[in-house]
Amino acid sequence: MWAKSALVLAICICYARGACETEDDLDFDACDLQDLKDDVLKDICNRIGLDMENHVLPFLFEEEGDATEDGVDPPPPTRTYTHEDFVKGAEECLLIEDEMNQLEEDDPDYLAQLEREALEDDPEIVAEIVADILKQDHTLLHEMTTKLTKDAPEKVEQVQGMLGEGEKLEDRPDVVGYIVAELLSEDQDLALLDEIDAALSEHMEEHWGDEEEGIGEGIGDGDEL
Repeated sequence: MWAKSALVLAICICYARGACETEDDLDFDACDLQDLKDDVLKDICNRIGLDMENHVLPFLFEEEGDATEDGVDPPPPTRTYTHEDFVKGAEECLLIEDEMNQLEEDDPDYLAQLEREALEDDPEIVAEIVADILKQDHTLLHEMTTKLTKDAPEKVEQVQGMLGEGEKLEDRPDVVGYIVAELLSEDQDLALLDEIDAALSEHMEEHWGDEEEGIGEGIGDGDEL
């Protein structure tokens, strides 16, 4: 009798707590980041356009390392990431999201300046983010390669050497991301960039929700991410 009662009590507690399987279930009380699976934690970063394992965790662990005697930061350690690492990465992505939302609300001009500086300092990260989005949406990849081939043929021609034998531009989202970053870094006022901005924003809205509207905004202006 006691065993049955304990089982019923455990079931009732689970129902009372509710599901804890997605980011939407988070309340940081009954459902915390620690309770979510690794893939769900990584999707938190994906939602804001960052790859946790490529963009976030290496940065976090690099900062934790000790600088060498000449003051140079050590390379990111090679490691197999644990659940605790993914929790830390998700926390960082949520913090970044909060900070960016606050900046956009308080000082959008300063945010635009930061985006310009980031593009000048590290256009590769822009290429990586665009490539990550295109890998998830083959329709968008096809649309973007068609636009680039039509409206920026000289750029497409320049990257032919980056393609492998028999490869087409559409086979390489990383190369498409590279072209987009190049166009942005050149500060070109192209109608093509407006179209790319619209396409990326539409993808964000469809796949990551209305709260992410505007992540791609400003690309068409040539001076924002």
